[in-house]
Amino acid sequence: MENQNSTITTKVPMGQKIAFGVGMFANQMFPAILRIFMVVLVEDLKVHRTYVGNDLFISTSL
Repeated sequence: MENQNSTITTKVPMGQKIAFGVGMFANQMFPAILRIFMVVLVEDLKVHRTYVGNDLFISTSL
């Protein structure tokens, strides 16, 4: 059997790195946007706090 010393290096294209970063950013921003929307519902639209609390609990537990 022969000893083979080979290293395989593959580079990830910049477009894939950017797409991955955008997806990660979107995943992190979605819960924050939901919470801000809940505040708008309570403060501006005068939605009852119980409804908003239930929605917030359900959206964060998924």
